[in-house]
Amino acid sequence: MKPFGGQQIRSREGDEDTSSLVAGRHIEGPDFSAHYRSNRTIRRAIAPIAALLLSIVALTAPPLSAPTAGQEPLALGVDANAEGNGPLTLSTVDPCVSVSRGDAFDVDIYIRDVQELLAWQLYVGFDPAVLEVTGRDVEMFLAGNPGSSVLDVSGRVDDPGLYPVAAADTSDPPTPDSGSGVLFRLSMRAAGRGTSEIELIVRDVDGDGLADLGPLLRNVDGDVLGDTNGDTIFDGPIESAQVAVDTACEDVPPGATPATSSDGGISPALLAIAAAGGAVAFLAAGFVALRLVKGSRASSG
Repeated sequence: MKPFGGQQIRSREGDEDTSSLVAGRHIEGPDFSAHYRSNRTIRRAIAPIAALLLSIVALTAPPLSAPTAGQEPLALGVDANAEGNGPLTLSTVDPCVSVSRGDAFDVDIYIRDVQELLAWQLYVGFDPAVLEVTGRDVEMFLAGNPGSSVLDVSGRVDDPGLYPVAAADTSDPPTPDSGSGVLFRLSMRAAGRGTSEIELIVRDVDGDGLADLGPLLRNVDGDVLGDTNGDTIFDGPIESAQVAVDTACEDVPPGATPATSSDGGISPALLAIAAAGGAVAFLAAGFVALRLVKGSRASSG
């Protein structure tokens, strides 16, 4: 596990360096130490340069146009009951699920009507006094096509109620996915009695009227998906869900669910850190994917 862009990045393989996973090779033998020191020096030099370049890309990438008449809008949401869902299929979406304290269960974060998705990043918010995350699976929607190679570049934020998740398909040739399905699955445990919102965070951290933290989606051409105001953050419909612990969903009072734009009790300072560091992790994955896309197109041309 290595620091990247101000956050700790953990791969699905454990603590292995993400850059070595991207390179797709391991160095062994008597010259390992020398090679490792050399590679480590190179990686340290590349990281800040890549962060600067990728930030520029994020600010200059054009948003895609709105859906045409008759076309369903791109949408994101949370399904409180994962039963019946698959990487490329969605069953009935449940806005609430009732569990008992100590129960383990899964919730799905889904996407609808997307075109050629290649990389994404989202932040999941919940009440840590009621719920805790025990695991995640990002090899869902992006892994739907044969030949996909999904890289988990999820970061970490020092707040138990804010959970960042990010992934990119780095296959060569690229295998973007279209349609609807489960972006990723969260494994959770009911930690305490009460009701918790599970939401996809969208926040204006600096108060300039534009979102700084929220869903980021890119397609195979590097275009930002679902952004209508140029801030790179998804502006389409987002549905949240609730988990009721030791109580029935019917007993949850109307209006108890906070709006997606509320702060959910998460520290603004931590949101700012997440916005700065998390975006770098997402863009790094997108950068790797886009390099593969451009290389593939150049060789085919």
